[in-house]
Amino acid sequence: MLTLVEITQGVLVLAVPIAAVFGHLTVSVVLAVMVLLSLGGLPALPAQNATLPLVVSDDDLIGANSAFSVVTKTFGAIARGVAGALIALVGSVTLYLIDAATFALSALVFTSLSVPPRSGIEERALDLTGYVSDLRSGIDVLTSSTAGQMLIASRFANFLAGVTLAALPAFANTTGGSEVY
Repeated sequence: MLTLVEITQGVLVLAVPIAAVFGHLTVSVVLAVMVLLSLGGLPALPAQNATLPLVVSDDDLIGANSAFSVVTKTFGAIARGVAGALIALVGSVTLYLIDAATFALSALVFTSLSVPPRSGIEERALDLTGYVSDLRSGIDVLTSSTAGQMLIASRFANFLAGVTLAALPAFANTTGGSEVY
C-alpha cells in the first residue's frame, strides 16, 4: 500500500515538469496536482500507523508513536524551509523533478522492507465495505461534535494554506521569477 501511494504521488508530481516542457504550466495545473497529491497521500499515514505496531514491541509502542509524530512534524517543518531555499536555487519546476525522484526512492525503500509477522495478529484481506462503513461512522462522529467541526475547519484551513504555498512559485514565475517569490 505504501509503495503504491509513493509511486502514485511521484507520477502526479511529474505532471508539473511535463506541463512546463510542453508550455502548458499554469497555476491551475499546479493546484490540481497539489489537490490530487493531498488526496493520494491520505492512505499513507493510516498505513504507517497500522504498520508501527507490527515492527515495535507493545512495551515500546507509546514511545515509538511519540517519536514517529515528532519526527514527522519536525521533518515537515524543516522540509518547508529547505524547499524554499531550493526553489530560489534551482527553480520550482526542477524541484518537482527532485520531488518525483524522492518519491521513487521512497517507493524503493518501502518495497525493500519486510515486516516480520507477530504472534497474535492475524492477516486479514482488505474489507472495502467494512472500511467504507467505518469511514462513514468516523465522519458522523466528526460532524456531530463541536471538537470534530473545529478539527474539520482546522484541516480545511491547513489544506488551503498548502494549496497557497504550492501555487506561489507558479504565480511568482508568471510575475517576474524566483526573486519575486
